[in-house]
Amino acid sequence: MYHVVTHLPGVTEERPAKDDVAGSKRGSEPPPNSRPASSGAPESEARPEPKPRAKKERVLHTRIPAVLEAELKAAAGTLRMPVSNLVRTILEDAVAIADKASHRVEDGLQRAVRATSRVESGLSRVAKVTSTVEDGLDRAARSVNEEREKMQRLVKPGSSLKDVLAYQPVIIAAATECRACGGGLEAGDDAALGVTERPGPRIFVCENCIPGARAGPEGPTH
Repeated sequence: MYHVVTHLPGVTEERPAKDDVAGSKRGSEPPPNSRPASSGAPESEARPEPKPRAKKERVLHTRIPAVLEAELKAAAGTLRMPVSNLVRTILEDAVAIADKASHRVEDGLQRAVRATSRVESGLSRVAKVTSTVEDGLDRAARSVNEEREKMQRLVKPGSSLKDVLAYQPVIIAAATECRACGGGLEAGDDAALGVTERPGPRIFVCENCIPGARAGPEGPTH
């Protein structure tokens, strides 16, 4: 008896010759109503699994100037490598460099955004402080104006004579002015000092402005 041996990846199966196959078929034909016995294992387990095919690399076509082609061929000859491998290496390096550069640019932009946010926050705080200082200066200016107005009312001639309780005759030692008429009083002039209940600037009046003074042939008498 002769057998035909067929080799498959991972499976070896022996097949009988054609004559033996014909004889065996005639001698081992099952009855008409009989069914072959099941082996208990599915057919898919008996078949060998197909090996995964390796992924093929893509081919990229492009047009380049003749000068660039000559330079690529010269560089490939110097490096003793195919032009296609050289081009692929150059492209891979260029893509890697571009990727790193884009990451650096993105990081720089993010840092700039964070710095801008900090600057804006600082400017906002400065604006708040400036507003507070301006409010304080406005209040101080209003207070100064009010005090100035008060002092002007006190210093204005004749404005505070109603608070005078009495007049004390004095001789002026330093130049000043009469609170009633605003006339000048020089050192050595006779005048009167107004006496008040409240503290404040001194009130000097000339002899002619003393209330109730009687003028005689030689001037007012006391």
